Amino acid sequence: MGMAIRRLGLLIGLLIFLGMTYLTGCTSTSQTTSSSSSSSYLYYDTHSHLQPSESGGVLSFTGGADVAVASMNAWGVKKILVMPPPFSSSSEQTATRYECTDMSAAVSKYSDRIALLCGGGSLNIMIQNAVSGQSINSANFKTVARQLADTTGFVGFGELAAEHFCLGSGHIYMMAPPDHPLFYALVDVASEKAVPIDLHMEAISSTMSFPTLTSGSCSYNPAVLTPNIDKFKNLLTYAGAKSPKVKIVWVHAGWDNTSQRSTTVCDELLGLYDNLYMNLKHSSADSVSANQVLDSSGNIKSEWLSLFNKYPTRIMMGADHFFAPAGTTPPGPGSFDSSWAIITKLATASSNLAVKIGYENAQTIYSLQ
Repeated sequence: MGMAIRRLGLLIGLLIFLGMTYLTGCTSTSQTTSSSSSSSYLYYDTHSHLQPSESGGVLSFTGGADVAVASMNAWGVKKILVMPPPFSSSSEQTATRYECTDMSAAVSKYSDRIALLCGGGSLNIMIQNAVSGQSINSANFKTVARQLADTTGFVGFGELAAEHFCLGSGHIYMMAPPDHPLFYALVDVASEKAVPIDLHMEAISSTMSFPTLTSGSCSYNPAVLTPNIDKFKNLLTYAGAKSPKVKIVWVHAGWDNTSQRSTTVCDELLGLYDNLYMNLKHSSADSVSANQVLDSSGNIKSEWLSLFNKYPTRIMMGADHFFAPAGTTPPGPGSFDSSWAIITKLATASSNLAVKIGYENAQTIYSLQ
């Protein structure tokens, strides 16, 4: 019954959305590919993950990709951007670390449905090691970044972490000042390649005690958190001064564990920095409710709708879902269906915003076909 209701809601939204798109001449040849498997779909999810299976020490991502494409088809999603999550050199993550280059078989199988962001399994580790006191040569760091940019299917760098909480088993706490010299080095390479950087950062406006998490406690998390918004502004200023400007995508808008990533904070930063972008995630199971996009009835909150209307070209979808192979359990709560419910609601409220947030902005920001 739940699946039937979801499909009905999506169908109603899509009919309104597609009808308005046709009437306003919004469709274009860039929304189709040479493969009939995606030619009828419109949307782009700019932040997802593939959970690997392991056999004999070899990781495979094709099973997760198969599940991802089935979910994409159900929601009318044409393409997803997948990436390694931000890893560290911690022994807790040794067996599970990987980089975008390990996903080549999955990308080859679904070249018209999957694109890559790179760096979470290598560049992020180098940044974390530097924060821990290791000497990391900036030139070597840039060399690794440039090599990743040559990966087939590459469209940007991610997922990098400036403030990442441990939310449970397999997670670990990570912190790196957003204005760390290696983040600046990555901006230099991103400008060379004219690609965005995806940044994971819990919002911390002032020194605070570590919050109580809805997902439970984790011993890796510190007792006190230090502010990062001003340092984030430094990064945005540096990235905005490059030629071309580097787009910084502050991921997981609507998903918040400090109660400080409000629409007010998002509005302030979007207003100050025209190279700042965001993608939307909705997961009520592991996020404080106050700053979620949807209310308890599943409707878009007025403050978020106002933000969308104020910055219609700066926000995208990015569910942050981990697609695991069939028959296996993905880590953490699912967030693909719950996040894409935002577009179902938005399509009935504003066809123009649904077009922009659902796919046009992603096409522009990541230069997608």
